[in-house]
Amino acid sequence: MTGGAHADLEHPDGREPDGPLDNAPDDAGDDAEFTAILHRLWDELLAYIGRRVRPDEQHLVQDLANQAAEDLYVQWRKRRGAIEDDLAAAMVRQSVKGDLANHRAKQTRRRTDPVAVDDQALADHADPAAESELSAVLGRVDHERLLAELPRLLTQRQRQVVLAVDVDGLTQARAARQLGLSVRGLQEQRKAALRRLHRHLTSPPADTTPAGATPTPTTSRDTR
Repeated sequence: MTGGAHADLEHPDGREPDGPLDNAPDDAGDDAEFTAILHRLWDELLAYIGRRVRPDEQHLVQDLANQAAEDLYVQWRKRRGAIEDDLAAAMVRQSVKGDLANHRAKQTRRRTDPVAVDDQALADHADPAAESELSAVLGRVDHERLLAELPRLLTQRQRQVVLAVDVDGLTQARAARQLGLSVRGLQEQRKAALRRLHRHLTSPPADTTPAGATPTPTTSRDTR
């Protein structure tokens, strides 16, 4: 696989000879339009990948981007070019998550769900000093605990919404389109996510007294 930091990545206008656009069939009638879509998505795609790869996975960034572009081109041909920018963005992101999950599964020899790729990114970018209240609340939780408890703390849809808006930085309108929601529906998901986090993370510890047992009352020490 090719290495390099984000600054070394090739843009569609200056792609390496073996890039996906160079391998596109000559009879692809609307290649110029496909190239234009990929050009518009490219920087965002690189940033998306950059937020999901671990430090030891930086060498995968360009390959993941190129493979996502190739997968998008296949869908472009199948749909005869009927792919708008938001759908194209959703497609390349899904491709990246699947490929990154497969890579991690090979490394660990354990099945890795693409959802886990997003959960890792959500936990990695939680920050108690974040401007986003959601990211700030998540950032108050220990990283490993947060990663383990995310599926209990938030529904998958809520995690998708928080990730799109508060980590990937999409506008609410764009995030809603890519997730198949109305803007109002997306806003409700964010509000529900914040309520759930406050409820779960500020609730008192569960009572560990065995069922049927009488709790031992706490008394002050005899100072006589």
